Amino acid sequence: AWFGTGNAYLKTREWENAINCYSKAYDINYTHADELHTNSRFVAGQAREDKNDMAAYMALKLMLKMKPEHELNETFKVDLADALSKIGKPDSALVVLNEVIETNPKNATAYNKKGEVYGRVYNNFQESERWIKKSIDVEPSISAYENLGVCYGIQGRYSEAVKAFEKALEINENNPKILGDVINTYAVLGNQAKVKYYQDVLEKYAQKTDETSVATEEPEEEIVTVSAER
Repeated sequence: AWFGTGNAYLKTREWENAINCYSKAYDINYTHADELHTNSRFVAGQAREDKNDMAAYMALKLMLKMKPEHELNETFKVDLADALSKIGKPDSALVVLNEVIETNPKNATAYNKKGEVYGRVYNNFQESERWIKKSIDVEPSISAYENLGVCYGIQGRYSEAVKAFEKALEINENNPKILGDVINTYAVLGNQAKVKYYQDVLEKYAQKTDETSVATEEPEEEIVTVSAER
């Protein structure tokens, strides 16, 4: 019955209630482990989109419990660390990230997330910069360069910040969020020529997007429903 009740909560987007039911179903009956994992993964994704960090944490924790050898567990653990940092458990987040890094020293996302935790939670910008740069050394990414730019900007190091943002644009020159960061930082630096240049880039991108966009509807991830367990 717990699995069916969880599915009912799933349809009404009551994520925490759904996960509580799935957890009880798992504890008393392993018959539908694959379906429970699939639905818990769906909840984790939807809860993160809804910024329901507690529900995301609960779902990810249950997923790791159900399938400790799943091939995507490294990714799930980084997501778990993100949720932990947002529900007021940054120390636990760092423990999880350190476990991921110990298992795979080439996990750039884990280094980047570790830098986020140090910067945004602890205001330790020296450690934040250290781990974000480590992430970039392993695998440059828009997210890491943006985090580095934010880290510099909070410290008033605007010239370094804008260079980091522009490195992100080398990966994707039309990223509207990064373009906004660049425009704002050049405005602080008083460089109106650069502000105008990047505003034009952003405007042209917006116009092109409007002209070429076609309304498409992505299929929703399948929600597994099976008979309630006996």
